[in-house]
Amino acid sequence: MDRCCIFASVSAPTCQFRGVGSGTRLLRLSGKSRGLRSWRPSESGWKFGLNSALPVGRSWRIAPSSSDYVRRISTVRCATKEPETRDERQKESAQSSGSSRAAGSKKVDPVGILKGLDPLIAKPLAIFLRERYRTYKVLKEKISEDDDGLAEFALGYEVMGLKRHPRHGVEFYEWAPAAHFCSLVGDFNDWVHRANCAGEYYLGRDDFGHWRIFVEDNLREGEEESEDDETQEYNYMVDFDKGDEDQGMDEVFARSNNEYWEPGEEMPNDLEALAMDIWNEINKRKQGGMQEEQEEQEEEDEEDYDDDRDEDDDTESLSEDDEDDDPEALMKRFGDSAEDLDAVQEAGTVDEEEPDFVYSNSKQTRKKNRSHHVDDARERYEKWKASDEYVDNGLPPVDIIDEGVSPGELTVVEDPVWEKRVDEKTPPFPYWELIVKGRKAWEKRYSPGIPHLGRYRVYLHTPDGPMERVSAWANYVLPDKEGGTYSGVFWDPPPEVRHKWCNQRPARPSTLRIYECHVGISGGDPRVATYADFISKVLPHVKESGYNAIQLIGIQEHAEYSSVGYKVTNMFATSSRFGTPEDFKRLVDSAHGLGLLVFMDIVHSHAAPNEMNGLAAFDGSADCYFFPGKRGTHKRWGTRMFRYGDYEVLRYLLSNLKWWVEEYQVDGFHFHSVNSMLYTHNGLSDFSNGVQDFCNQYVDKDAQIYLMLANEMLHQLNPNIVTIAEDVTVYPGLCEPINQGGLGFDYSVNILPSELWPHIIANVPDEEWSMTQIVKALKADPRSLNKTLIYTENHNQSVVGGKSLAELLLYGAMSKKEKLSKDSSPWSRGFALLKMIKLITLTLGGSAYLTFMGNEFGHPEFVEFPRSSNRYSYERARRQWDLLEDNGPHSQLACFDRALMKLDETEIIQASGPVTLCHVDDATKVITYKRGTLLFAFNFHHKNFYEVYRVGVPEAGEFKRILDTDLKEFGGTDQLETEPSVLSTSRGRLDKFDNNLALQLPPRTAQVYRLGRIWE
Repeated sequence: MDRCCIFASVSAPTCQFRGVGSGTRLLRLSGKSRGLRSWRPSESGWKFGLNSALPVGRSWRIAPSSSDYVRRISTVRCATKEPETRDERQKESAQSSGSSRAAGSKKVDPVGILKGLDPLIAKPLAIFLRERYRTYKVLKEKISEDDDGLAEFALGYEVMGLKRHPRHGVEFYEWAPAAHFCSLVGDFNDWVHRANCAGEYYLGRDDFGHWRIFVEDNLREGEEESEDDETQEYNYMVDFDKGDEDQGMDEVFARSNNEYWEPGEEMPNDLEALAMDIWNEINKRKQGGMQEEQEEQEEEDEEDYDDDRDEDDDTESLSEDDEDDDPEALMKRFGDSAEDLDAVQEAGTVDEEEPDFVYSNSKQTRKKNRSHHVDDARERYEKWKASDEYVDNGLPPVDIIDEGVSPGELTVVEDPVWEKRVDEKTPPFPYWELIVKGRKAWEKRYSPGIPHLGRYRVYLHTPDGPMERVSAWANYVLPDKEGGTYSGVFWDPPPEVRHKWCNQRPARPSTLRIYECHVGISGGDPRVATYADFISKVLPHVKESGYNAIQLIGIQEHAEYSSVGYKVTNMFATSSRFGTPEDFKRLVDSAHGLGLLVFMDIVHSHAAPNEMNGLAAFDGSADCYFFPGKRGTHKRWGTRMFRYGDYEVLRYLLSNLKWWVEEYQVDGFHFHSVNSMLYTHNGLSDFSNGVQDFCNQYVDKDAQIYLMLANEMLHQLNPNIVTIAEDVTVYPGLCEPINQGGLGFDYSVNILPSELWPHIIANVPDEEWSMTQIVKALKADPRSLNKTLIYTENHNQSVVGGKSLAELLLYGAMSKKEKLSKDSSPWSRGFALLKMIKLITLTLGGSAYLTFMGNEFGHPEFVEFPRSSNRYSYERARRQWDLLEDNGPHSQLACFDRALMKLDETEIIQASGPVTLCHVDDATKVITYKRGTLLFAFNFHHKNFYEVYRVGVPEAGEFKRILDTDLKEFGGTDQLETEPSVLSTSRGRLDKFDNNLALQLPPRTAQVYRLGRIWE
């Protein structure tokens, strides 16, 4: 069975059916929609889904119930079948998500990621994974049943917050379950608390804590109220719409009737009553089914009770025959029923034959009474049609009858003639489009109740007293003049100001080269840079440097600039420091025009503890979004932890992800600090207990289920979207399919290289570097090779109190031994090692590479955001782009970085499969390995030049040198300039291979060779 789709027009948002349509207006109203209400017409009409099961192949003519106007009804046919059993529903659900890379296409195996492990060791984790998957499926079923699936569930932003309503007003929704009063205050009402408050009862607050406030637009001077004001709708996106043609509503409805109804047919006069009758009948049947079940249960209980009393009945002093003759006994035993029967007997109206129904409490008599024939629904229906009460109005029958099949199911009388006419009938034209007026008509008649850029806040009465808050769904916020208190800003620009998208999303590349950046520090001057500055200066540089994606940090609004954007106060708002929402759209569109993907660093692992401007204590001490007490506070940062198991918190976070994808065309997300979500200890543990650490009482199962839902929803929304998990604990199955026991991410971050390089540079002399340790830290597990993001350094090394590699190698304090060395200088050493470190990290580590803005040319200074400790200086909160203007060392480093990106683009190194290690020697400081058709050779020795260094290789053939870190254009000395660039292998077993290659390896250099001709 399937929900019956119908076409209808309802002028008030009080319909009893849940919407399943799409287009410019969607109605979503039912008892299970958790208070969310939104409505709009689709191209072919409004689509509704009835919450009751409907028989397949039946013809329906039905209208939703409304307390206002029902303009039109048409008939459609229920033609598809919904799975009736749980197994069928699960099968359909698996098929619908089968195309998702997050869900995976293999057979469901919640412990699939544990294959190859010792079953006894992995048993606790297997039990946990099965239970987690079971909970995940139950939650998905609930979301599908209550909100029509993840896609609809994550549409909270369409309803919540401040939205312009088609009927000349602004509608506001907020979730504050602990509050008992809600109002909207702002510039528009002089911040008066009770000027615009939520209505009483369900129109103001539903059972789930959603508050609704409607602010009407104001009639302009000279304009008078009209009867049509209540129903007149406006399209604010165009100057003129079809309703501006001054077509009367009566004319429109007359045309609709003439086109739809056949000659001789009459449209029912009272459509409102018809809809209400149908709805009441549905509810009555549901309640009747429940009552029948209750009566049957009571009868069964009564029979069991009577069986125990049969023996006692035989010993009663007054027999049943005596009772029939004794009115007092009858009254005592049967009450009024006995008196009525006695009166009937005295009147002589009872036949001598056994009556159809006998008043008696004996077991046999009650069974007989229950077996007495009563007309079923169809018989009663036929008798009614044959009676004088039935009036034939010429319309086909559409009566709902009860055949006693199952409570809640409906049956319709079939009429072949009517069914044929329904199949041939097309829905009526969308007449409501002919009465919608444009923006000019609205501006002429009304002034906005809340204008564009109007400031507002939410005023709540909570258990902790009255308080003002910034709406959790605000998409633009600004601080006051003092900069301390933020307010929501109603972002409703006219159509000519709204950004119009010009470029399509780029195709997902085979390998990712990500340029991580922060808009605010992207300028060269000591100030906060803007989106416009980033578009004009940084995007062209990223494209020229050979990267194919940018990753933006600090985009979500954060009141504390020094937090680098990781103490988010407003999840749905772009940071107002950099510009407006339209400016950010232009940034994303411009990046797409250059072929660059745009990723966001999304912070759902925690939120700012700011109560005045953020979500903390939003509705008082109850903390609807976060856990109370220690459980709700991050152990290290003091930020607030979300309640991922709460239904509305899930809706909020999933809607936030979908908002950035739909509204701003973002191509992927880097999930910040996933380990803070996975564990109640926020990942701050020694992890010394093996698999027990991943399934004990400190693991947050609800947070993991949220991540599973997020990945599934995002990949259903856009199969090419990219999700990256930043987890320092390496939780099992991060990037495995959900139906195999994973969380569904595309990439996980390998942070070991970024910890390794600063450590050995600062603490280990060059001659003591361990090649084995370097390879072990960099080489990815073959099972996760295609799902690993790697970097030599990201923003953490240069922003969060650390130093970049360039600062350590070029500008940091060197060891005394190195400074006194005659054959090397700090600059030559630093530049040589920087190039080698970048090359080995990209080619040995994984399938995606990232670098932080400025590190590609060896930015000389760390980043320090303005704060009290530096007297709020912006001197180090910038990038020194002027270092690239000459042909100095920094421009040479940038040249090498471009060559490295070009090499990955042409040779597709990161997608070339696993690495084959050829030679690793701690004594000579040499590493060689092969990946795809390329051979990589590294000599980390600080002074040894190996004229002939033989290494084993898998294939016999010719190798051509295509990259050398020692080229002059890269700031080197070009020691191999006179040497041949093509080398041939020799027969002879070495390093477990049958062939070997003689290489020339200058100190602190690396070369890349491509296998050309292969010999048999």
